[in-house]
Amino acid sequence: MINGRANYDRNRDAIFNIIEQYVPPQERQNQRHGQGAAAQPQGLAFEIHNYSDTAVTSSASGSASPRTQKLIDAVWSNLERRIQKPMPYAAAQDFISKTIDQFIPKEQWALAKQAAFYRLADDRNYEQQLSLAATFIQTLHPEVAGQWIQGFVLESITAYQNSSNPESCSKGIRERIATGLRGIDSELDALFAQPEGKLLMHKWLNIWNLQGIDDTAKQRLAEQLKTEGVNSASTAIDAAKAFRIIARKQLEAHGLQSDPDELASVEAIADMVQEHYEAELKRFM
Repeated sequence: MINGRANYDRNRDAIFNIIEQYVPPQERQNQRHGQGAAAQPQGLAFEIHNYSDTAVTSSASGSASPRTQKLIDAVWSNLERRIQKPMPYAAAQDFISKTIDQFIPKEQWALAKQAAFYRLADDRNYEQQLSLAATFIQTLHPEVAGQWIQGFVLESITAYQNSSNPESCSKGIRERIATGLRGIDSELDALFAQPEGKLLMHKWLNIWNLQGIDDTAKQRLAEQLKTEGVNSASTAIDAAKAFRIIARKQLEAHGLQSDPDELASVEAIADMVQEHYEAELKRFM
């Protein structure tokens, strides 16, 4: 149980750290749970919607044609391809209830099961997806059932307790069934890595947005440019070229070197570096 909880914490923190900057500051206030430095904003749980809706590219086994889907849909498609006969919903309920009893603290059992099995009336699709995920775990990854149930249920408890909108609550819990599989399966992790790479790249680019950063950040950007040979005698064009080299390395690190949207974002910041180099950056060289 300890290892499962530790794995859940790592996966939850990784997603939260990626998406935190996209939550408006006012939505982060007074929304922290846990204790100490590891506490996370409860409000970030709802940002999983944006994470799940990010477009990814996937290829079905034996197909030469990749297709673009939302992350959440790509995860379900992957499971449907690999699990031909999901267990009946009653069996899934029994499996999940027993897994909750094993890996969730006793005082949270009732609420965990209420959150896990909560759905809109007659939402048969939810039942099918829950059965599919339960079969996937039981069949292919039984050793990490605790990690999945914690990643799925613990955040769903928070959403269920705090939701004033049942439809939103149902959507979030449905997504957590899938995102709880992060860090469990290599095929699924290849899907999860795509939106994470883009979000991390956006985060990196935003650090150097000269229209919204202070002198400390500008000095850090100048230090980055110096690593590519920029100095006090360099021109604005030199600085922009250096930034493109640095950014290209970041793109490659996230597998985005051919992504047209990311390349356009890099060009936008490079243009900004060139435009504002004399006034904003050169004094730090």
